Amino acid sequence: MSELITKLDDFDGLDWRVELISNVPSYYILQSVKAGAEKPEVQLWIQKRPFQITAIRPVKNSRIVEKFSMPSTIDEAIRPQVDFQPLQGVEKAVIWKTKPKPLKFNEFNCMIVAADKISELLNVYTSIVGCYGYDTKEAVLQCAQNYRDAQFPLDAIHIDVDMQREHKTFTIDDRPGHFPKPKEMFDTLRKQGVKCCTNITPHINSAEDPEYTTLNELLDNNYYIEDRRDLAKSDLRPWQDRYHYWDYDKTDLSVTYNAGKPFHGGVYYGWGNGAPGYYPNLNNHEVREWWGKQFKYLFECGVEFIWQDMTSPCIAPEYGDMKSFPFRLLLDSDVRLNEPYEEVALKRKAIEIWALYSYNLYEATFNGLQNLHLNGTLAGNNDELTTTNQELTEGNELSWRKGRRNFIIGRGSYIGSHKFAGLWTGDNASTWDFLSTSVVQVLGLGLSGNAISGQDVGGFEFIEPDHNWANPELLIRWYGAYSLLPWFRNHYTKYRTFLDGPHKGEMRKDGKQFQEPYAYDQHYRENMHHFHDPREAFLFRAVLPIITDDQDATLFFENKWFTNDQYLVGNDILVAPPLRAEAFFDRHEVYLPYPDEWFPINLYPDEPLGTALNPAIEGGSRIFCKCNISLEDDHIPRITPMYIREGAIIPKIETRASTPDWYPNGYPHAGIEMKAPEANPITFHVYPGKDNIYTMYIDDGISTDSEPLSKIPNLTNDPKLNADKYCEVRIKQVTMINTEEKCTRVLTIEAIRNGYEKYEQIVGGEYKVVFWHKESAYSNDIVVGGSLGPMSVQHLERIRATVVKFATDIVHTKGGITITLTYDN
Repeated sequence: MSELITKLDDFDGLDWRVELISNVPSYYILQSVKAGAEKPEVQLWIQKRPFQITAIRPVKNSRIVEKFSMPSTIDEAIRPQVDFQPLQGVEKAVIWKTKPKPLKFNEFNCMIVAADKISELLNVYTSIVGCYGYDTKEAVLQCAQNYRDAQFPLDAIHIDVDMQREHKTFTIDDRPGHFPKPKEMFDTLRKQGVKCCTNITPHINSAEDPEYTTLNELLDNNYYIEDRRDLAKSDLRPWQDRYHYWDYDKTDLSVTYNAGKPFHGGVYYGWGNGAPGYYPNLNNHEVREWWGKQFKYLFECGVEFIWQDMTSPCIAPEYGDMKSFPFRLLLDSDVRLNEPYEEVALKRKAIEIWALYSYNLYEATFNGLQNLHLNGTLAGNNDELTTTNQELTEGNELSWRKGRRNFIIGRGSYIGSHKFAGLWTGDNASTWDFLSTSVVQVLGLGLSGNAISGQDVGGFEFIEPDHNWANPELLIRWYGAYSLLPWFRNHYTKYRTFLDGPHKGEMRKDGKQFQEPYAYDQHYRENMHHFHDPREAFLFRAVLPIITDDQDATLFFENKWFTNDQYLVGNDILVAPPLRAEAFFDRHEVYLPYPDEWFPINLYPDEPLGTALNPAIEGGSRIFCKCNISLEDDHIPRITPMYIREGAIIPKIETRASTPDWYPNGYPHAGIEMKAPEANPITFHVYPGKDNIYTMYIDDGISTDSEPLSKIPNLTNDPKLNADKYCEVRIKQVTMINTEEKCTRVLTIEAIRNGYEKYEQIVGGEYKVVFWHKESAYSNDIVVGGSLGPMSVQHLERIRATVVKFATDIVHTKGGITITLTYDN
């Protein structure tokens, strides 16, 4: 589109540019200027206080338009720069403007980012903001074993607040029948390749407990948010409103209300579950530092990452407004007095800085995990933590955390929080409506810089028609839709009873019986005599087994609806999952972006290489796919339609039970006897068509050693950082047609950076390349040539592919390897 506008402007002899004038008191002026004449054509006057945007341009005299008067404060030296070309009968007129001071609180801060391509837009945007439950131990261990028995991949288990002692954040209920010997449990899971996290909320249970260190330190050091409010005369004083927990909140709220005592709120999980409590003052950097140290016990037990929940923070509605802090509760503004501010306000109403608390929560957790291996007090100000005089003690149980990457998945926050955590969209429900909106929601978050995001796969809350488990057809579609999105977690509210105490055996929380994929097959086998509807029985058995093409303007117009449920993995794999029940469609419509050709996917987990290419489909086409759920082997891959762009270069490895970790310091790890994982060789699948480049990175996958060192001196966070340890491999395909009507495909593979010496431990000693051919281009006369190293060649007529194998060290030698294929066009 941008290129088309440029061509039309060139045809009309127009040459435009945009300039920003920022040295005008009280205003920013953004104006389009016709080059050569150097006179503005359209202007946006952005008033700072009160905030208002006024758009003006020259128009002929008209009684309809509002005339624009130049502000009297404007400097005469600037006036010629912003004055329009004087023409007879033409005046400056307002063509659009916002209401003055349309915001109830604060001022409007706006970033305007422009680019010719979506990819460029994201690069510019992120350059500004930055890049980046089970109720018993036995239930957790059994769940992991069931996944392994079903040969269903599982990387991690999230253990909800059920692991805590009486909803006390940072604790583990180690009583018999709950989570005794937690380290033993986490070690067992780690040996199976399963990492664990637990739910952490910014809430401290207020019940007196001499053994609850976090609570006692919070109170002793005044690290809590005080109950001080900017009250209006019309304010009611809801002293005695409280949430009805199983254990009644007996606090006299009239004593704490606006009295400077700890603000008394409460976390709630529905059905009377939760606890009243206090909130750490995370808008204070000293409290953030303290918060980060609270994770020590959990990580010593074996927790490896954090699920940051209730981040707003979420508070029972009886204690606050909009299920969070009371709007008029005064919070620290996190303003540093050494920074130049016209008006320094150390306290702000919660509604004025609504998202700041969650942002600081993420930052505090991230920095805390980053420094868990250290002993002593963290030093520094403004969260610029240093490691001065912080030595590692021999035998420190958390020494393995040194240089370890953090992984935090959070519930919601503010722009920039993605530098510290991924984003989970919160509790959804097991409905087709939630599924249908979930894909576009994740894609939209990606456009906001959130590279890691996702919803609860299968849905969290139950609905009455499917009370005991999520609809199996819905679960299959959810798994298909999310199979290649950034973050995938099956999360649901489970039916629970009290395990002990005065309410033992009573329902503690209503919910589903199961939602794990293996459980559907198990349920069918145990209850097959109850299934009278053949389709219902079939579905239970079947559970176990963004598009931003720059040249396709139709994606913004007649084909824009396809961007709601189709997405690209990388640049070359298009995923088009059906998001509706089969009862509402017999065929699924898919749009293939213009101008490239697209091949139906031919790569499957149970195929060593793949299947022969089907005919390519022209880009810009709408096609209909038959993707009903079926147990027929040849139809299962079609349940979720996927397509591969012409010229694609796609790496593939063998399926694994879980993602292995390559610890920099070897094995055993953290005192756990584990064997190093086996290498998983990489096969590069190269498709016919246009020229293309793919870049692959190899590192240990778990440490910060691969973090690129800053090219700007003194900008790295840690001067002792052991960085730049990664390999960068570039794979480039060029296709040429010569005068003899011969076609030559040239593939060059070279490691342009060899910073990780142990790459063979991960990828093995051999690379494999599969060249796929169209039916019209495959023959027995394909000639394969190459340079820089020996290689073996095999032609597979059955699948119309040429397979080339060679040693990995050739690629990781200067110059790499070049492979040529020549055949009749």
